[in-house]
Amino acid sequence: MRRMNKLYFALSLVLFVVGCAASTQTTPRALKKKCFECHPQMATKFLTGVVHAPVAAEDCGLCHMSHGMIGGLYLKQSPPQQCYNCHKDKLNDIRKKDVHSPVAKGLCLSCHAVHNSPNQKLLIKNGPNLCYDCHSIKEFTKAIVHSPLKDGCLVCHVSHASDYKSLLRTDASELCISCHDLKDSKLLKSHYFFPVKSNCTECHNPHSSEKRGLLRSVTHPPVLQGECGSCHRISNNGEMELIPAADAICVTCHEVTNSPEYKAHAPYAQKTCTQCHSVHASEWPSMLKKNDSEVCESCHAKPSVFGIKPVSIHQPVTKGQCLYCHSGHGSKNSFNLKESAKTICFSCHSRGNFLEGRISHQPAASGDCLICHSAHFSNQNSLLKGTEDSICFKCHKNTANENGQYSLHRPFAEGKCSQCHFPHQASEKNLLRETTAAGKLCLSCHPATVGDINDLMHRPYKQGECVICHAPHASDHERLLREKSGDLCLGCHTEMSTLLKSLKSKHQPVAALNCKSCHSGHGTKVKGNLNKQIPLLCLECHPAIAKNWHDGVPHEPAKTNCGICHSPHGSDFDGMLINKRETICASCHVVDARFISRHGDIRPDDSSCVDCHDPHGGIEKTLLYPVAHQPYREGKCVACHKSKVTK
Repeated sequence: MRRMNKLYFALSLVLFVVGCAASTQTTPRALKKKCFECHPQMATKFLTGVVHAPVAAEDCGLCHMSHGMIGGLYLKQSPPQQCYNCHKDKLNDIRKKDVHSPVAKGLCLSCHAVHNSPNQKLLIKNGPNLCYDCHSIKEFTKAIVHSPLKDGCLVCHVSHASDYKSLLRTDASELCISCHDLKDSKLLKSHYFFPVKSNCTECHNPHSSEKRGLLRSVTHPPVLQGECGSCHRISNNGEMELIPAADAICVTCHEVTNSPEYKAHAPYAQKTCTQCHSVHASEWPSMLKKNDSEVCESCHAKPSVFGIKPVSIHQPVTKGQCLYCHSGHGSKNSFNLKESAKTICFSCHSRGNFLEGRISHQPAASGDCLICHSAHFSNQNSLLKGTEDSICFKCHKNTANENGQYSLHRPFAEGKCSQCHFPHQASEKNLLRETTAAGKLCLSCHPATVGDINDLMHRPYKQGECVICHAPHASDHERLLREKSGDLCLGCHTEMSTLLKSLKSKHQPVAALNCKSCHSGHGTKVKGNLNKQIPLLCLECHPAIAKNWHDGVPHEPAKTNCGICHSPHGSDFDGMLINKRETICASCHVVDARFISRHGDIRPDDSSCVDCHDPHGGIEKTLLYPVAHQPYREGKCVACHKSKVTK
């Protein structure tokens, strides 16, 4: 029975577990909708013309991430990686010798549409029109057009990459021969019966030309005149050969300059003409193999070779016009320049902008442009050879020494000499951009310092004579002052200098020659160019004077004007008083019967006023000191001052 119970329990447990498992099973999810079911407008837009295979199969997820949980439509990968997932055969193209620039850069979408197109291969434009987006149509639409071009570029070229130059389908000569029969009588006659079999594009433009026979724009005269025999002959085996080598042939017609003063370009001196020139025809002047810059850069490396990213490039260099300044063969000037380095710049840059000002910078006046400027490119603006200050300091060494001083003018500190000075010529002394008179130059940067000019302003400031007080570049004193502020002030205020030497008591800022403690160097609306009205100015250093003013009674002269009693700079009396104490007090307070009565019928000594009274203010109207001798407090003065009693 016990065994039956155990068996029953085990069976029940199994059924329970199975039942739980069954209850947790989820209902299979319905299949996702296809994109066009929710976006029918896209079907209308993308299912016309030539349709990209994934779009035709409505397989958007092949390229795009599902956006049920993502806000937006995103590619799984960026082109070209996304494209190569399907077009794996195109990966081989980038390993070929000549790769179309958009392919090399992974710019598939510069030529192809992604969803559909009215053109084959999903091209965004049809036929040569697509090619003309990058390749100038002028080169393909001259008077005489090569016949295959009418059927499109892909007759001769492939679109992505090739093992042959210029993306050709095969070797250039083989390509030409595939259409042109070498035994054709017209072809033989046009080549003066020389057995021409290769290098067709040396004479002929493969696309279009203004000349009959698609000859290139610049053709060697012997070619035009049919004088092929002057350079070539037919060998015993019927092939063309040169008589003698190409470079040796050139000098039989073209004279070589060998004068001692002539500085020849290396290829010219070595008579290797074909290093730069084509032998039959060219699209560039002087039958150059390529344009100026490409020919020159085959030997003379451009900045990118050295990892340099120029900030400024000379315009002829930008346009590839090396021969604008240089002679291809040589000249009597350094660097094969067409003119002297001192004059060639003025063939483009007007002399009037550099030499004809009232004051000219010496390098500009002498035409030594290359002292400051590079001829081709620079990592500075205006083709400068270095930063402005590094160039200027090479000549202006005294100015360079100022760079270590305490206070530097911001343009000077930043090396921006041209912010104040013209680099070539000017009408003002020191090549300044503006006159310093009336502060015109300074005010071009410091207009905020002008404020409201009034008659109380400091005279040099009012008249704009900034350089009287300030150094233009640097100073060992604050704010570019030419001297310590006090010494600077006394340089003009000589009467004060004389006075200070004789004074017994000097105001502490005056003794320290710290005039700016009280005065503004430029000026204020307060008389004397004071920083504040008196007594507010005095209270900045002497706040204790006003300790009783708020809750007590200020002495009227102290509240009104400290100068009633004190001399601001110094005096021959203690406390910088303008006179003896008794004289000052007596100038306002008359010793009469009322005065004596108020002092307990005692006549005080003339100099004893401040023994009892605070000269600046007190708690009570009497201005008495708050702490007093007990008899004095009780008015029992007679006990001590019997001799002073007047009654």
